[in-house]
Amino acid sequence: MTATDGRAQLTAWRRFDEAFAQGRDDADGVLTIHYARTEESVAELRRLVDVESRCCSFVRWDIRDAGDTLALVVTGDADQLRMLSI
Repeated sequence: MTATDGRAQLTAWRRFDEAFAQGRDDADGVLTIHYARTEESVAELRRLVDVESRCCSFVRWDIRDAGDTLALVVTGDADQLRMLSI
């Protein structure tokens, strides 16, 4: 990912979080971010995670659908999770 692509991705994450984020849990090696579930949020989260999983494959990216919410679950060691800008 180029520097320009990285800035665009970070901006997209910030907009997405402002619109849909409902909470965040940090546990040992697991970051979970909860989002409101809408057709728009499902599509956008999948797009964001697709980009991240290609450039940041050193962690595991999972989207869990829990009915009216979505959970993004990112798994890695503490240093790897600190490197992320989400």
